[in-house]
Amino acid sequence: MLDFTVGRGRASFGIQSTRRANRGSGAVLITAINTPSGQMFEGDAAEDLPLFSDYEIAVNYSSTGGNILPPDYQLNSSTALGSTLTAEGDVPRWLISDDGGNSKAFNLPVVQYLLNILNVGINQAEIDVNPIAPGNKNLGNIVIPSGPFAATYTDVIASDLRDGPYNFGASNDVGLPSISGTIGDGETLTFSDGFWHTPPGTTLTLIRNLYADEALIEADMGSTLLLDTPTFESLQGTTVTLRVEGSDGTTTVEAISEGIVVPPATPAITVTQLGTTKINFSINAIPDSGTFACGDPAAGKKLIIQWVYGLQLGNVGDNTLDVTAGGGTALIDAEHQHENNKFTITQFAVIDASGGGDIDVSAVPNNGENWVSYARRAYLVTGGSSFDFVFDDSTSAGAMDLSAAVVDGGYVIGGSKTSNASSTANTLVGLDLDSSHTFGGGTQPAWLFSAEPDATETRSMSIVHDDSAAFNTASALVIS
Repeated sequence: MLDFTVGRGRASFGIQSTRRANRGSGAVLITAINTPSGQMFEGDAAEDLPLFSDYEIAVNYSSTGGNILPPDYQLNSSTALGSTLTAEGDVPRWLISDDGGNSKAFNLPVVQYLLNILNVGINQAEIDVNPIAPGNKNLGNIVIPSGPFAATYTDVIASDLRDGPYNFGASNDVGLPSISGTIGDGETLTFSDGFWHTPPGTTLTLIRNLYADEALIEADMGSTLLLDTPTFESLQGTTVTLRVEGSDGTTTVEAISEGIVVPPATPAITVTQLGTTKINFSINAIPDSGTFACGDPAAGKKLIIQWVYGLQLGNVGDNTLDVTAGGGTALIDAEHQHENNKFTITQFAVIDASGGGDIDVSAVPNNGENWVSYARRAYLVTGGSSFDFVFDDSTSAGAMDLSAAVVDGGYVIGGSKTSNASSTANTLVGLDLDSSHTFGGGTQPAWLFSAEPDATETRSMSIVHDDSAAFNTASALVIS
């Protein structure tokens, strides 16, 4: 199979006359059952001819002057293999001889050119396909050596390039239309029409259309599109494609880019505080019951129970709270304790509330260790899909960095410990405090805050516990 490249010249060719067999004085006649025939094009081999195997055997021929010798396939009067690729202008033939010294040449038509790549533009090639090539003739390897659509295009047949517009993406994905840029609100998309061909003498017209799944979003676009808010929202949760219509005035062909999957809009996260139960400093003062109204059923709805201040260990062991409501799971274990005073500033349970209604929560220590609880708070969360517990048990002043954990639109329920009830050092950095949910007092302040910084804040995302005592802890439930 030949490679056809840009600028390949055509060889000239002439008509090869038939060589007559030497019939001798007795006018010997050599005939064939299946006479060698068929038009070959450059890059073809004789073995590609439909009846090649017949042409190669002696019994296909007969002679009145003797026994037929093995047939001799030739190119330009020289013996050749049946697998030899031909060039434009070659003359293929079978020379048939008998043991009486008689011979006859069965000439095939002169090998013709198959195609010439005349020109390659920005997004279109001009290719001359031999008009006598059958419509189903495979054009071999069409090589575009440079440019944005440089590639080898295979399995293109003659009718593809002769019968109307053709997009080479049907042969190689490199030739398909494409979309570049970020699909987002206020972003600009850039479009490529792909690589095309239209028959010589015709004019190619291209029209770009943007689709979200099967819905037309923008028709007859330019090469770029600014995604305003309504357009961007119409693309969310769909597969976006660029569909380019190529027309020569008679025939229209559509080529479709690879699809870009756009995630659906993230539901806004809402956090509602349902109630706070304050408890004085005392051992084993965990509130062990409480009913919380979770409203109407909603997929993904969660009930969050937070115990502020937490656990004081008497012995090493499993000290996770045992939450017995709706399959709730406590997001804390014995490894997350301050090594000096054994206090955990806050603990959480995440309970499925998708069924709505009232949920009765009971919680007791798993193994009867000593507990100290300063307050219990409950929150109803909708729109959140991830609930991650973050803990910092450093024994010196510093901050628990939440930069990697908190995303825009998320929420954090958290707190830090300080030995001084009036301390102002316990602060939020880079986070927008929802003061309606603030709970301080005593020595263990705790907060609910969202992850959307205002214009003046630095987004370092940390809870600072900057007190001189060696009892500093901070912990948070990150909702995203």
